[in-house]
Amino acid sequence: MHYGETQRFYDDSFSTKDNLYQYRISQIKVFLGEKNNILGLQAFYKNTKGEEVPGAEGRDKNIKELDIKKLEIPPNDFLCNLRIFVGDDYITKLIFSTRKGRELIVGNDDGEDRIVGALNNSKDNIILSLFGGYRKNLELISCKYVPISDYLGPTLGYFELKKKLKHEDFKQNILNNIQNLSEKD
Repeated sequence: MHYGETQRFYDDSFSTKDNLYQYRISQIKVFLGEKNNILGLQAFYKNTKGEEVPGAEGRDKNIKELDIKKLEIPPNDFLCNLRIFVGDDYITKLIFSTRKGRELIVGNDDGEDRIVGALNNSKDNIILSLFGGYRKNLELISCKYVPISDYLGPTLGYFELKKKLKHEDFKQNILNNIQNLSEKD
């Protein structure tokens, strides 16, 4: 980061404690320049109504992009890995991966892999939002992520019940005994 020169972009508003379940990453756009240099990126988020909301466009708009690569993430999948390759002054290559194996590889092979073990050793995390910095090229990238078990933990019982209620015997047993159940049950 070059203090005073590097422009920062943040998508933190999509992953606050209060709206953790209101948005999810649905698409990533990466802007490429000459020699496949990564100029910047932009994430898009879907809200609970299914509307796509653009995140901050992290790039110098005075530099014309030569190509735009996209990764679309369907509703039944989520972004879980981000590999970063760094050159002298900027990010040279990014690899975004989803839990179900979709992948976006952008950039060139000039840099070295900066291993982020906690994020890339498994597919057990969900990336909630992206942020970073740029000048002529993308220089910084980071993300907010959480273990998938912590993210789904509060809602897991709902999905288990929904699956069990598809079995007619179970559903009928609940309906027959509903007057004996407490409000909490």
